[in-house]
Amino acid sequence: RTAGLWGAAFCAGLVNCGSVSLCLRGRRLPWSATESAEEVRRTHRFRGDTSDSTHSHAQRAFTRAAPPRPPPAGPATLRVFSRRATEGPRRKTKMRALVVVLSAQLAAANLKNLAKYVREDAAAGDACSAEQLTVGSWRQTPLQPGWECTQNEHRNCAKKNAQEHRRIAKSLEYRWKPDGCRMRDFDPAVMGGFLRDRKLIYVGDSLNGDMAVSMICMMGGRREAKHIRAIRSNNLISEECKFAKTVAAIERACNKTAIREDWREKLAKQRVNEHDVMILNTGAHWYGGIQKAKVVMGWVSEAINELFHGRLLYRTITFGHEQCHKYSHPGETGPVTMYNWATFPELNAALHEVFSTHPKYTLLNVSMFDMRGDGHIGGGENTGRDCLHYCVPGPINEWNRLLYHNIWDEIHRAA
Repeated sequence: RTAGLWGAAFCAGLVNCGSVSLCLRGRRLPWSATESAEEVRRTHRFRGDTSDSTHSHAQRAFTRAAPPRPPPAGPATLRVFSRRATEGPRRKTKMRALVVVLSAQLAAANLKNLAKYVREDAAAGDACSAEQLTVGSWRQTPLQPGWECTQNEHRNCAKKNAQEHRRIAKSLEYRWKPDGCRMRDFDPAVMGGFLRDRKLIYVGDSLNGDMAVSMICMMGGRREAKHIRAIRSNNLISEECKFAKTVAAIERACNKTAIREDWREKLAKQRVNEHDVMILNTGAHWYGGIQKAKVVMGWVSEAINELFHGRLLYRTITFGHEQCHKYSHPGETGPVTMYNWATFPELNAALHEVFSTHPKYTLLNVSMFDMRGDGHIGGGENTGRDCLHYCVPGPINEWNRLLYHNIWDEIHRAA
């Protein structure tokens, strides 16, 4: 009897009800599955209660400070009620514990697979250096299923129609193969293991944003893709600096200190220091000349060197391909006469020199894309309208495979 009474009291406190009657009414449980209304009234009279109200009796019985009295007939019902009231919290506690255990097992499995992959890679040998990667050729390989991306992105050409789907699938068959060395194959599971407690950020123009979307697509829906971000900044500087024509005008419009403070605010706002790898790019919107680029980007570089301490990669600028609808596979392309595209090689050299002052710098050279006239946005039904941007997914998946190879040191350390 005492156990039954304490069970009811515990239940009332557990569900935080004002009275047991309220708990019982919410649960729609009687005092006893076998107890009749007459027995309940007799029990009430036994306790000195002249009312037939179950609600008023229960409320008084559990709110006044009185010694425990014998519970009503059928204490098993109270035990059932107590058990049901505690089942929910217990089940939640068990589920939380299960989630913790499964998460720990998954993390351990990721690290185990990553370590295995690193050992196999070391045994394979002959991996390309950053310089060796740029010497090679485009080779056609069978396209693996599952390349389609679920990202609802405006450059996802393959979603438009069957013809575009075939065109993009064809462009993805061509992979970059360096001569005389081995380029590591991209493995989303290994990249996921690396990104489990690390972050990747792309900073630059729309092409760099496309590269970020491409990497998310290549992750194949893995949850670690949430650690991939992009910041849009076409010229890495303010508009006032962009339109200044000379170095003197630049120094009047914005100076070294202003740019450093602008970047300090930019990086702090985006919490860039929480990221481990930054892929930087600019140039497609640059019309200020090479000397101006060296001066202004030198100030940007000083700010980044001071504020970002992770791995920095500068991705080279790739020019577009006029009349890109004519190209269906990699190869020689026509002359470069549109916009500022012809200045890209010289601008790449200048920006490489500027950003190489970072202590953890790597050049991500994608100059082999001079031969990729296929796979552009304007290569399909939008004939000639956009021959600079590539479809996503598309050929720029190779940019991320090159990135994967170049940050292998970080991946190795993660293992």
